[in-house]
Amino acid sequence: MVGEYAVDPTSVVACDSPVKFLDEFGPGTGRLIAPLPRENRWMGAAARALEEGTTRQLKTRARMEDRLAELRLSRPAREALFSPRNRPYDGKLTWIENAVAQHGRVPFQAIIAEDARAHFSPDDADSLEPRFQTARGLRVPRTAQGIVGAVVPLLALSSRVVLVDPYFDPEMPRFRDVPVVIFERLAAGTEVDIVTGSRLPAGAWPAKITRYLERLVPSGVSVRIILLEEQPGGPKLHARYVLTNAGGVAVETGLDVGAPGQETDLHLLSAEQYERAWREYATWAGFTVTATFPVPGS
Repeated sequence: MVGEYAVDPTSVVACDSPVKFLDEFGPGTGRLIAPLPRENRWMGAAARALEEGTTRQLKTRARMEDRLAELRLSRPAREALFSPRNRPYDGKLTWIENAVAQHGRVPFQAIIAEDARAHFSPDDADSLEPRFQTARGLRVPRTAQGIVGAVVPLLALSSRVVLVDPYFDPEMPRFRDVPVVIFERLAAGTEVDIVTGSRLPAGAWPAKITRYLERLVPSGVSVRIILLEEQPGGPKLHARYVLTNAGGVAVETGLDVGAPGQETDLHLLSAEQYERAWREYATWAGFTVTATFPVPGS
């Protein structure tokens, strides 16, 4: 549902509508730009190309300059556009040589540039290009493999994951299956919060964690249980999400597995939905945190 694209900054500036092209990336679109090179250097390369632009580029100079200025000044704007995955960049090689090398190690959804070695150019990034298409809604089997399989590309780009289910209870096997498969797909150093309600007394959680969760968390992955309580006039603790610092997905029936044959709908959150969900469940805005339990050994 989310793909990472290697995008040549000089080719973006040279396309017919560079600002419109950049608007095709970010939360809710299912597309993120790989920071190749890192964000500030990518924006610097785009700015230099803009200064050296042709007549066609000059027509859109003001709007593109404004967009680059916004990206330089706004960290949230940069985080919305660029993938959080760090990739090495060899300054002795050209941009396309770096992109091809990185694609050989961990493939991009596509390489976009005005170069024969790219998959297509920015001007060809449209509904006719299959590699530029993303699924914003899916129906999948209500199994751990079905749910997690749909969000693996998102997890691969992320360093922080927030799993939200108001009824999460690790004592029930159906609630353990999805987190276990997610843990297996995460890189070392990833931080995971499992956010749930205060339906169970806080005193019950240490024993549940020791008995049912500790052995499931792989080395290098940090996990916490966060218990939230609704506040008067605040948001309702009802939705089920897989949220990450690269985007988010709503899971209609929850993060527990269902009976054989059952399915569930997944929806990629729009930019506005993602911003609100991240604020509420990653920073707990509007809720009262009643308890936090690190999972020992994680």
